[in-house]
Amino acid sequence: MKLSKERKAYVVFLGLALAAVVIDRAFLASDPIGPDQANAAQEKGLSTTLPGRIDALLAESASKRSLTDHLQAVCEAEEINFSDLKMTFASLQSWVKGAQHEDSGPSTQPNEPDKAEAFKRQHKLMAVMVTPDGYRAIVNNRCLLIGQELDGFRLISVGPRSAILESETAQVELKIESNGEAHRAN
Repeated sequence: MKLSKERKAYVVFLGLALAAVVIDRAFLASDPIGPDQANAAQEKGLSTTLPGRIDALLAESASKRSLTDHLQAVCEAEEINFSDLKMTFASLQSWVKGAQHEDSGPSTQPNEPDKAEAFKRQHKLMAVMVTPDGYRAIVNNRCLLIGQELDGFRLISVGPRSAILESETAQVELKIESNGEAHRAN
């Protein structure tokens, strides 16, 4: 029987692996193998009982109590003071303000209507275009990419006939005039 070079390499590798297994089992494995021979003894000096108040709480929890009652009992036993804890699930004011800002859409925040109205009066959206670099809006003969600023307002979105700009406190939508329409947002 003639073996190719590849098959000879496989036979040599298989022989080495078999020899390694035999050496491992015969000479290196002195510990018992398998769950039947395994021994799980407890370390000396470790207590199997929990402290008294925790045992009492565990016994009480075995009875059918509500989660609220169980947590109240644990808090009393551990002497936890809730006045020192932060409200984890309370919403932060900055999040609430951000959500109100997003819900208001392209209108302005109530504390800065004059700034937004002044920006709308002073600026006119003349055109929008798509380039390989991205969307652009031409406002007062100035070409803006998304992210660029004009008089404190940053361009954030360009639509087919509109552009949305925002400042820290206000958001403005400029529209392309057609047939004498005003360029203000609705």
